[in-house]
Amino acid sequence: MAQYSVVSGIPQGLPDAFDELVIDSTTTCRVLEPSEYYDVTPLSWPKSSITKVMVSPRTLTTTFFGMHANSATADFTVNHGTVRSHDSQFGGQSLRWNSIEPSDGAFNWASMDAWVAAHAGKDLIYVAGFCPAWATATTAVAGPYGTGTAQFPNLTHWADFLTQVATRYSSSIKYWEICNEVNVAEFWVGTHTQLAQMMRVASQTIKAIDPTAKIISPSIVGIEAASARTYLANILDASDGAASNGAAWMDLCGVHTYCNADIVKSTAAMYTDVRTVLSTRGHSSTPIWSTEVGMNNPKWANLPLDHRKTLLKRTLAMHAACGFDRCCWYGWDYTNGYALNDNQEGPQVWDEVVSILLSGEITAANMLYDGRVALKINNNNYLF
Repeated sequence: MAQYSVVSGIPQGLPDAFDELVIDSTTTCRVLEPSEYYDVTPLSWPKSSITKVMVSPRTLTTTFFGMHANSATADFTVNHGTVRSHDSQFGGQSLRWNSIEPSDGAFNWASMDAWVAAHAGKDLIYVAGFCPAWATATTAVAGPYGTGTAQFPNLTHWADFLTQVATRYSSSIKYWEICNEVNVAEFWVGTHTQLAQMMRVASQTIKAIDPTAKIISPSIVGIEAASARTYLANILDASDGAASNGAAWMDLCGVHTYCNADIVKSTAAMYTDVRTVLSTRGHSSTPIWSTEVGMNNPKWANLPLDHRKTLLKRTLAMHAACGFDRCCWYGWDYTNGYALNDNQEGPQVWDEVVSILLSGEITAANMLYDGRVALKINNNNYLF
């Protein structure tokens, strides 16, 4: 029997990487259930309860692990290599377009300057969008972050804004995500075609200044649902207002993979389903980034401590194993129930798992029916 370093749960004597389940009839294993542990007879477990989640062997770098914060200058005390701008603020000013350019040509760079300086040396993802009221293509209406922020912009104003941001920060910001969670009606009231047009203009404008920049598709949330994946497909298929479509302007695919106990077990399926959407549109090798992942329904703060620790470990392990190229946690210091930095072992658990996932090549990964994840890393076995 292979011996596993147990990162979550109860020690098990299990075959190497769960390739097949062969346990003698005298062995009793304990399986983590929602409220307590139950003894089960291993021989009653069908082999079909073991799911392979490894796409191909891979070695991660620190940039795989991303973070969000309310404070634009937050001092993350955990190991990470990527920072995303969404929902950050400095001195009461957000990093969104409507806050940076509240009127045509009048820029306030205080929050952006602070954010870029605070996270120098990290991979920065800037979420572009959130049109100010004066720049909308049609009459401005109420939005979640101020009037106009869920609407399609006048494309000339959009290009002018991106020119200013890219010129100022081209040496620091290399990743540009177009809008946030556009399949949520509250956040976007435009069309798929308008998003494709925004992608085209963003790519043309930003890459004229920095050819190395990468455009991330408008992020989709809830990708475990077929309707969300259809929304992504519709953006990629939509006309860009010129001679092509949205897919032509995407360097990276952005999705959001919020988790609860059930959805963590579906992480590999979510990746595979999104990969299918991309592959049928000529993007079989385009990286898929989870630019926002966290605990929702219930939120991190509303889970018992042991449950949140277990879900954090398994969430990171699953994203690392099944093929995502970034995993950006939401978030660090929020007061609305999402704060990892909660003084209840969140940062310690994060660093424990990240250290393991960075320790060498991940060569095998499988999941048991109860959600436990087995990884082989650098020829060492870990059970989460």
